[in-house]
Amino acid sequence: MLRSVLEATRRALRGIRGGIRDGIEGFTRAGDCSSQNPTGPPCPECGRRLRTHAATQCMKCGASWGASHEFTHELNTRLEEAQTHGSPSPLTATNVRESALSYLTLNDEEIARLGKDGRPHRNLVMSDERIDDAIFVIYVFHDDAIELFVGRGNAHDVREFGEKRLYEVGDRLSDELHRRFEITTSELRIDRRDAEAWLGRSWECS
Repeated sequence: MLRSVLEATRRALRGIRGGIRDGIEGFTRAGDCSSQNPTGPPCPECGRRLRTHAATQCMKCGASWGASHEFTHELNTRLEEAQTHGSPSPLTATNVRESALSYLTLNDEEIARLGKDGRPHRNLVMSDERIDDAIFVIYVFHDDAIELFVGRGNAHDVREFGEKRLYEVGDRLSDELHRRFEITTSELRIDRRDAEAWLGRSWECS
């Protein structure tokens, strides 16, 4: 009697485990960011398109987010708005994030070599597929936030501004950008905690 009860219990548990496993596999297939007809923005980690704009986790790579996801969505929206003729923007939030991470790595090396002076630091990322109408993002690292400007302009003019004027303009950066280029609405700002979640690291002002 005891053996039959134990065997029945084992069979029941195997059935429960099988049902749970099937349910998890079905959920994963349904939630995968590579599933049918995804409509959301690219995952900020792996770049695969999410199922919806409301998604808070990529079921492909496992990345999850809160306010950083809203920031990614807003940045992608502004990049699309900056693009003309309704075609997809050649820049994405993933490109900007990768550029920022590469810049911070170089900045870490510079701080280790020269020390830091506490100034906000700035950088430019640009797609010059269309020389006369290049899409660009300028990002500024403050102690408490990252500030970004999305716009478009002649690639040569944008590059010259980035190389010669980006730091010279000081606190007039916003005014100078709006005067020289076509900037999408106001600057985009993300506070430090959410920015660190988006980047996956911290930073120091140089």
